[in-house]
Amino acid sequence: PDLAVNIVISLDGPAKIHDKVRGVPDCYNKALETFGELKQLKKKYSNLKLSIVSTMMSYNQDEMKDFYSYVKNELKPDVFSVALIRSDPKDTKLKDVDINNFKEILKLELKHLKAKNLKGVLRNFIHFSYKRFFIYF
Repeated sequence: PDLAVNIVISLDGPAKIHDKVRGVPDCYNKALETFGELKQLKKKYSNLKLSIVSTMMSYNQDEMKDFYSYVKNELKPDVFSVALIRSDPKDTKLKDVDINNFKEILKLELKHLKAKNLKGVLRNFIHFSYKRFFIYF
């Protein structure tokens, strides 16, 4: 009963992009269906947390700002995070991300945190964004 459970669903953007990245037809819709079912379970289990994570890459960078807003405002997970692609993908073009697109997501998150008045989280977010990755905006 005291165990916190966090389930993370990966969504790499809107359906067409997500399915292309994953290489599985209708994968996006199945992920959303799963998320919806988990939200129903969350009503029964207060220790259940739902997160969505997206990886910004060349395929989705132009849609990520709108997708960010969709996830935050429509899906409303407990946590939503966007990471920059890293490592060595098979398709090296995936790493051709304009850093300014990622900065725009950071600005949106900063605005969201300020609106929620989450000072501790905001402080950590700013430290993470500025100090660790040297992203200035």
